[in-house]
Amino acid sequence: MFVALAKLQLPCGDPFEQDEQAMMLFEKWGESNVIHIDEVSDFFEACGTELQLWKISHVSDHPEATKLCLARTDNYLDVIVPEHWNSETQAISAHDVRVCYDKLFFRGFYCNRDKCSYSTRRRDNLENHEENHKTDRMEYKCIRFGAETENYLDILPQSYNCNNVAVFDIESLMQPLNGMQVHVPVMVALLNNFILQDEKSIICRFDMTGEGMKQLVSELLDKLVYWCEMHKSTIPRKAHTFVAKAKHLLSEKISGAQKRWYKKRLLALEDLLELKVLGFNSMKYDTLALSNAIIDIAMERYGKDSVQCVKKGMGIFNLRIRTGTVDIAFRDVLSYIPKQSLDKFAASWGVKTSKLVWPYQLYRNGIHIFSFYGYEYLRKPNIF
Repeated sequence: MFVALAKLQLPCGDPFEQDEQAMMLFEKWGESNVIHIDEVSDFFEACGTELQLWKISHVSDHPEATKLCLARTDNYLDVIVPEHWNSETQAISAHDVRVCYDKLFFRGFYCNRDKCSYSTRRRDNLENHEENHKTDRMEYKCIRFGAETENYLDILPQSYNCNNVAVFDIESLMQPLNGMQVHVPVMVALLNNFILQDEKSIICRFDMTGEGMKQLVSELLDKLVYWCEMHKSTIPRKAHTFVAKAKHLLSEKISGAQKRWYKKRLLALEDLLELKVLGFNSMKYDTLALSNAIIDIAMERYGKDSVQCVKKGMGIFNLRIRTGTVDIAFRDVLSYIPKQSLDKFAASWGVKTSKLVWPYQLYRNGIHIFSFYGYEYLRKPNIF
């Protein structure tokens, strides 16, 4: 129980700091594992956290929770006494209890559709609730006690959720080459969901020579690097501090347990700080068409070790660019979902049209500009 209190009081601490905190709390309580129910208020004054006591029993195979001691503040820990506990003893042992960090657990079974606030201690009662509920579909949720999965982002605020992402699509012209039609990119459309004043961008190519391709990709990388810097600025400062601390400790001689703990969280945070640039079927088309120029320019700018490329068949599964300050990863949505059309994918997420990502109004203007400035290039020999 003292370890649980330490985790509650030091949610961002590593296991070794939490162990020290648990020992300190144990010493504050007089190095005793026994807490009488009348001493709960004294325990709060000594250790800084209230104990809210529960007893779980099974009635006809249905779990029911009985509250033994109610907390008076929001700073409390739910403690579950053993089944053999009885009111005559009036004391609990810190080694003979279970704890629950989720304060919603003791709401039991509840309906979470349409913001319904109904809850019940017995699952059978939900059947009557479903019959009276004015919806066609019901969803129920039961939080299973003890089923705790390790959260490698536990150093971040519990309510924090990062869904920053950028999407891209290209438009290309067809060029005959050795009896085949080759896609030659002429425009790239970009969209992000975290920079309101710069949420979309369209990059046009006016020079159909190799320099034109280089200019197109250079502008693309410049825009993505800027967006990635903005993305990093939205991540809590403690994440950046932890990354620096973890890298320093992993370079030192530390125990195997410490090394594993810091390495798992470092990898999770680095993945969070990385800006994902998503395309649909881009592995075989968009990313593949731009990959040679992206790799050449990135290696020229940031060094030979700045590019990591994972191929899958004839396509590119993951293309990662490390600039030294930010990380950018080109991914394909189809690599993570069952094979389907773009229309079906959009419909599954409730998007009215699957082409909203591409700003067609800007695209039409771009074609007009391209036809004006690119006319002389199109007249030259060996050009389309």
